[in-house]
Amino acid sequence: MELKNPPQCLAVNRFIRNFAARIAKELAMNRVLIPMTLFLMLAVSCSDHRLVGRMDNIKSVGNSNPKLAMLMLDSIQSEIGRASKYVRMKGMMLEIRLRDKSFLNATTVDSAKLIVEYFDRHGSKYDAAEAHYYAGSAYRDLKDMPHALQHFLLAEKLETQAGAHDSLMLVIIYSNLMNAYFYVQDYHHALEMALKEYDIAKASNLIDPVTLMEVAKSYGMLGDDRMSCKYLKEALDMVLASGIEKGHILGLYGMLQDFSSMKMTEEADSCYALIQRTDVPPYPKALGNYYRLKNKADSAIACYKDAMKASKDLFDTYDAARRLYYTYKEDVGNKDSICKYAHLYIKIADSLDLGKRQEMASTINNQFQYARNIEEEAMIKEENNRIRLWLYTAIGTIVMLSLLFCIYHILRKNRHLNELLELSEQLTETRNDAEALKHEISDYKSQLSKSEESLSATKQELTRVNNEIAHYEEELRHKEQQLAEKLDENRRFILLLHKADLEANAEDVVKAIRKASEGKYTMTSAEWQKLYHAVDELQPDLSEKLAQKIKGFTEQQQQICYLLSIGLSNAQIENLTGLPHVTVWRWVKKFDWI
Repeated sequence: MELKNPPQCLAVNRFIRNFAARIAKELAMNRVLIPMTLFLMLAVSCSDHRLVGRMDNIKSVGNSNPKLAMLMLDSIQSEIGRASKYVRMKGMMLEIRLRDKSFLNATTVDSAKLIVEYFDRHGSKYDAAEAHYYAGSAYRDLKDMPHALQHFLLAEKLETQAGAHDSLMLVIIYSNLMNAYFYVQDYHHALEMALKEYDIAKASNLIDPVTLMEVAKSYGMLGDDRMSCKYLKEALDMVLASGIEKGHILGLYGMLQDFSSMKMTEEADSCYALIQRTDVPPYPKALGNYYRLKNKADSAIACYKDAMKASKDLFDTYDAARRLYYTYKEDVGNKDSICKYAHLYIKIADSLDLGKRQEMASTINNQFQYARNIEEEAMIKEENNRIRLWLYTAIGTIVMLSLLFCIYHILRKNRHLNELLELSEQLTETRNDAEALKHEISDYKSQLSKSEESLSATKQELTRVNNEIAHYEEELRHKEQQLAEKLDENRRFILLLHKADLEANAEDVVKAIRKASEGKYTMTSAEWQKLYHAVDELQPDLSEKLAQKIKGFTEQQQQICYLLSIGLSNAQIENLTGLPHVTVWRWVKKFDWI
């Protein structure tokens, strides 16, 4: 290559030589300072690596027990505060992650902004994707869906650019994108995100009923009831096949709500039956839809009102008011209530300003797509330049490799000759070693024969000891059998004594209970047990009849049955159990055969 400015090049070369000489002089004068600096840098690096390893362990614990993980993180906060900025930012992101796992809503986005700003500049694409995801989660908790969408989209972009994808992270990102689009009523994009989540979850064996519910919900809002019904049934079949797990409860309520809205009575009944087997608090809005399907308008209205009272989200209040309006309008016909909830429905709709939300979400989406297109064009240009550079480099490399191959071929011939000479010497040494090995083998054989004789004597001694152990074991079994017989006799004798004592006291217990029932009296657990024993002595077949006629009766039902068996009236039963009059009357009527 021809130099266009030789004087300037000479000046640059002179400057480089002077600078290198100065560095060499400084190194020679600071022989102690440099090793100490290197040692300190190494120590800090090892400490950071150890802290990052501990934080990774805390992160894995947080997947199943976030509260314990938060305690573990608090215990090393002082060490993190003294570490490098990278470790501090990792610690801050881990804290945000654990709070998100613990369902603690973010109250500010300051920490999320810090980690996004840092990892966008200094972290890997995985770190940056995770930072943007948690920033989106913070904005989502603060109901700022346009900014949440912006960060979730960036997280999805960085995660897909990172190469080897983290399937679980992508599933969570697409789930949040679906919900964010759904919140601003952009149902087409919500369906797109839900289908991407479904495809990745299915390919990674991470599919669950909630994923299927999100696809069904998006199809339902776009008016495609056939596809919505298909995914809802698939979700219900998954729950029926795998059993009710903790994460399926909200999904069951969602299925109950959607099946009821689509008038699919059989599937709604199945969901309701599964929910009845759980002990979680009810979800009023879903139960309201079910009661409305079953033509129980009053129960549906009560559930929708409970949903309005319990809701802390304006959108949920809007939905409950809308359902109350349609229930009064279509099922009840109460004009005052229709006007009341129509007014509330419109008022909340104005507060939500759904049109503005859709416009903001659309603007964010278009801006993101435009930026992505500009970036893709720059990447294509950079790729073309890189290909051209690689082509020139490849031609030069081929020429250099040809020369190196010729040199290598000559050197390889000489090396093979030297290797042949070395192999000949090694062969001679191996023959000598083989002769020595033969002598050692003969010595080992003689030692082995002596060991075999000693082993046979040991085996005989072991056989004798085993025979003695078998004899002692037989005697021990005989003694244990005799002891078991004695214990059985003692147990029967104690039971006979206990039974005689109970028979003497049974009528006294019944009389005491009857006397207590004349006024308000709260019986203790021990007093109830005495009553059960007394009635079982006086009426031995009562408990067997209860078990045959009543499947899975509760403790309160058992108490009423036993009080009925000793002839107490409804009022006396109310005094002892504290149950409402209607409940006692219903159960006494049910158990009148006693």
